[in-house]
Amino acid sequence: MESKRKTPLPFWAQKLIVIAFLYSIFGIGYLSINALHAGKDAVCLKIFIDDLIPFNRHWIWFYYLYFPFILFPIIFLRDYKELTRATVFYLITAFITLIVFAFWRTTMIRPEIVGNDLSARLLKRIYDQDHPYNCFPSQHVAYSWVAAFIAVRRDRFFGYASFVIAILISLSTVFIKQHWFVDIPGGIGVALIAYLLTYHIIFKVNLNGH
Repeated sequence: MESKRKTPLPFWAQKLIVIAFLYSIFGIGYLSINALHAGKDAVCLKIFIDDLIPFNRHWIWFYYLYFPFILFPIIFLRDYKELTRATVFYLITAFITLIVFAFWRTTMIRPEIVGNDLSARLLKRIYDQDHPYNCFPSQHVAYSWVAAFIAVRRDRFFGYASFVIAILISLSTVFIKQHWFVDIPGGIGVALIAYLLTYHIIFKVNLNGH
């Protein structure tokens, strides 16, 4: 009797599994190191530019936009090769940032939150759940730019719109005083390194995916 041929999961299901897997890696990795650093001495990377950036709690909306945005481009990938490259891209970014977090503790000085509107309550929730460590490089920035790079490889217009969102998310990190200014170029730098490693060294593909 011939054995029944196994039908592979549909591509949309594979993408959902990858999204769930990456969210798990991001969350477990970040929160575990963050908890280990709680209460320990850390480096403060504040520079003069940070004094020029006003605190604005309403930027928390762009900060929260990060959570659905960072893996959103995966939904639009066309085939298994694109999905594999994107997954490697995210994992390299995660590896670099988590290694830095583990061996170089940085900290943030947060302001007092005044007010009780929805923006203030959302920001208080972030402050309460996220210890002020794991600042450099900013994962909010790094993963947002990774998402934008993946999007622009899929579609130019979609990609340019994604870069605008990535910039807004990056700015939100300093306006709500969740990061210092240097954490932004640090996050972008990690995304660029991971991009070069993924698409120009590991897979060696051009902008059209070939």
